Parts: sequence; C-alpha cells; structure tokens
Amino acid sequence: MLITSICDNAEILSVIRIVKIIITIIKIVVPIILMVSLSINYLIAVKSSDFDALAKANKALAPKIIAAVLVFYIPTFVSVIASISSYDSNNYTKCLTNANKEYIAQVLVSDAKIYLNFAKQSLKRNDLMLATNMVHKVKDESSRKELEKELEEIENAIKEKEKKEEEEKERQRKEREEQARREREGGSSGGSSGGSTGGGGNTSFAVGVSGNVDNVMGIYYYKQCDDRWKNIQYDIGGGSNGGPATLCSSACGYTSFAMIAAGLNNDPNINPYSVIKYMRNIKDGELIHRGYGAASWGEIGNNKMIAHYNLKCETVSRGQIESALKSGKPVLALVPGHYIVLSYSSRGNVVLLDPYVNWADKRKKSGEFKSVSDIESIYGTIRRAEAYSKL
Repeated sequence: MLITSICDNAEILSVIRIVKIIITIIKIVVPIILMVSLSINYLIAVKSSDFDALAKANKALAPKIIAAVLVFYIPTFVSVIASISSYDSNNYTKCLTNANKEYIAQVLVSDAKIYLNFAKQSLKRNDLMLATNMVHKVKDESSRKELEKELEEIENAIKEKEKKEEEEKERQRKEREEQARREREGGSSGGSSGGSTGGGGNTSFAVGVSGNVDNVMGIYYYKQCDDRWKNIQYDIGGGSNGGPATLCSSACGYTSFAMIAAGLNNDPNINPYSVIKYMRNIKDGELIHRGYGAASWGEIGNNKMIAHYNLKCETVSRGQIESALKSGKPVLALVPGHYIVLSYSSRGNVVLLDPYVNWADKRKKSGEFKSVSDIESIYGTIRRAEAYSKL
C-alpha cells in the first residue's frame, strides 16, 4: 500500500509544473547571459588593447563556462539522484513526471467524477456544490460539458427528492392534525373507554440491531458491499483495476474494525463508512487523495487512533489468537490480501466474520470453525493479528 497523494494532487502538480517552467527558463537564460557577458568582456579587452583586461577575461572564462554548465545540468543531476535513491513510487521523479498539462487535466476530470458520484449517492445540496466547484476546475471544454450534464441530472434528482420529502412532511403534518382531532373528540366523549391507550401514540418498540451475529462477544456483522454504502468512493486509487476505491472494492479492513468497534461499544452508529471518515479525517462530500484504498495497521491497529472508540489493541501471534478469544478479546486478522474478524462462540468454537461474502471460496462465511487452523486452510496463513478490548 503506497501513499502517492502529493503526486496525484492537481493543485500541487500545477505548482510543480510552474516551477518546472521557471527552471527550464533559468537553464536557458542564465547560460546565455554568462556567455554574452564573457563575450562583452573579451570585446572590451580587445578593443582597448588592454592586456590586463584580456588576461582577466581569460581568467574568468573557465569559471563562467563551468557555471553555465552547472546551471544547465543541476536539475538533471537532482532528478537522477532522486531516481536512484527512491524506494517507492512516492518520489520526486514521479511528481515531476506527473506535473504536465495532460496529466493534471486527467486528475481534474477524475476528481470531478469522484465528487459527482458522491453527490449522486448522497443527493445532498452541499455535496452537489462541492461537485460543481470541482467540475468548474476542469479545463477541457468537452469533458466539462459532459460533467455538467451529470450535474444537471443530479440536481434534478435532488429536486425530486426534496419534493418527495416535502410531500412526506405534509402527509405527516396532516396525520398529526387528524390524530390530534381524534384525541380531542375522544376526550370530549367522557372517556367511556377507560382502558384506552390514547390512540396508540405512546406504544414502545424494542429496536434490534440488524446484522448482529450470535457470538459470545456480541460482535456485529457488517458487509463491505452492503447496499447502504457499497458504491461510495472514498479514494482516487486502490480500487478494482486501479480505479477509485469504493467500500465494496477495498474497505475490508475498515469494515472489519467497524464490526469490532460497534460490537464492543454496542453502538450501531459505528459502521464502515463512519470509520473511514474518522480515520481518514474526511467529511461527507470530501475525499482524501492518498491513492490507495485498503486500511493500514497505522489506522486500525494504532492505539492513539482507536482510543476514539474507547478501545485498545495488542499484537498477538498466531498461537495466541485462541487464548485472546477465550479471554473475551475479538481479533482482527490479516490473511493474504484480506482482513477478517475472529470471535468466539458459546460452544467454544472460533467464529469467523468475513466482511466480503464468499471471498476465499464458495463456502458460507461468518460461521463457526473448530480452530484457527481450519480457517487458515481456506484463507492461508494469518500474517498479523490484533486483539481488541475496551479502555
């Protein structure tokens, strides 16, 4: 997982592009100035027949030539050194390569599409405004017109949604008025039905949490491809085929942590998308351009970060996982290419909670296994595991 945000940020790339242009001008102009200055010194010395002046011009020849060569080649030397010393794609060379008019235009279009998709998902005015601002930054006229068509479609959808909401509010208002009228009429009849509950308005309902899995720890079960959030894009990279990351395509780590945090806190308001927004420090309608989709241990395994959820964690070895489970600590495990959650059942079995249904094979996930080894026979060796508990 590579962090490549600065080399894929249109504003930063635009600044780098301007710097590149300035450097190119300096590379050309400064050597010319030095050569012209040297020529003038020689002409003055020859014209005046001043041997001392000619000697001084000869003495200044080598330093000025060296200075001209250095000015012309120093940027190239810096690029070569940066390329040799670079250990990943987040480097000086990539930023310089990306800092061109064509790539910046592509980034602006990509960013605009991401904001448009978010506005399409949320159908909120604020998100539409953010998307509109991004579309207006697109320089290519044909691309901007296509994006503006999408803006118009989203605005129409928002208007339709607002109309339905207003209609629903009006319907509820009329229902309240009708209920109040019935209660007034019931009260004026002398209360002949002494056992009345007042029209049923105070009936209480016990609301259960959808998706709760029957396990000793009460850990919730969330699917990263749940219809409520599966298509939300939260990153410009890290998704399928290198495209934008959605919760469905890339959020197994955030979804797994959300299961544990929601379960240990018994709080259904904690969900995969709320976790992403907190850990990536984003708000509705915003994206962080890191260029990768998957969660990192620096987020879901960071005690300072997860203290926000009143949790702490500790790294456990493969052989310590079942002991951690028996002690009441759910485990978030990394198998090759995927995050999963392990809990414990009242029958003494390991409970597997896979955020992506049928990820490893066609067997039903989120079931009971006799041991961690049985799970590894499907997913492969557990590479890292963190056991979580309340602070």
